[in-house]
Amino acid sequence: YYEQLGILTPESRTDAGYRLYSERALIQIEWIDKLNKIGFSLPEIRDFLSDFESMETASDLMEGLQALYQEKLLEVEQQIAHLQQLASELRESVEFADRCKPCQLRPEEIVCSSCNKYGHAPISVPVLIAGVQESLHHSTP
Repeated sequence: YYEQLGILTPESRTDAGYRLYSERALIQIEWIDKLNKIGFSLPEIRDFLSDFESMETASDLMEGLQALYQEKLLEVEQQIAHLQQLASELRESVEFADRCKPCQLRPEEIVCSSCNKYGHAPISVPVLIAGVQESLHHSTP
């Protein structure tokens, strides 16, 4: 598929048609894999490689790469911030669930947020817990 897209070309082929790649191909494969992991699709890689082929100086190439990677870096940093927020919400929900194990199955959310039963201080109910509570309240006859 990489060959079909023009991203990676075999150095030669055997008589049986097997593709043979050079040691340099390992660097290309690692590079393609990293780009893919940070969110570039294979067609996007093909397209910007095509754009870069027409550049005449190393300076132009480095400016193009810098702009491309800077844009992707901002996207990755936003994804990281979003994932850190989700991790924080999951951590909060795990802690809340641990404190509320001895409570009744379907308490009113207002009760949970002001509960001081079993020695835990009143706290707000995390949305990942409250959503389940709401779903259970609406699913009971």
